[in-house]
Amino acid sequence: MAMVAKKRRCASEFATVESLEHVFEEYLSSTHTRDMSEVFAEFKKSVSWKTAPVPGLLAEHAPLYEKLVEICPNAVLPPKRTSMALMAVHKRKPINFSTKSVENWADEMGAVIRAGCSKFRALFDDHRAYIRCMSKVQLRLKVYRPKYYLLEPTSRW
Repeated sequence: MAMVAKKRRCASEFATVESLEHVFEEYLSSTHTRDMSEVFAEFKKSVSWKTAPVPGLLAEHAPLYEKLVEICPNAVLPPKRTSMALMAVHKRKPINFSTKSVENWADEMGAVIRAGCSKFRALFDDHRAYIRCMSKVQLRLKVYRPKYYLLEPTSRW
């Protein structure tokens, strides 16, 4: 049990609600809609904490994760701050068009975004997993490594 706790990564203390808000707002401005559930609809169906990385979906949302990694260098988002940032963005201009309450929706959407971060971490922690995942990518699909992962493996965490 003690060994597992030592290997576990903690959420980044550098991520503030305001910085996460800015990233979400910037990402939504680059999409065709403000409905975050629509933007992440396919992602939510295919990505969970236990699934293998899906290269096409990770590539589609790579600009968001690249910005998130700039804020959280270890790619572990704080759950409460992520939810609070989503609620703050919704308060300014709605991004939740589902029938769920904003609090429940923000918690769920935050979990989906954090699961995506875990998929990027998994790919770049394990070179064999990265090669296996990228072998599934077709040539027409553009997948790139976020700037953060271009660092040496020992300096990441």
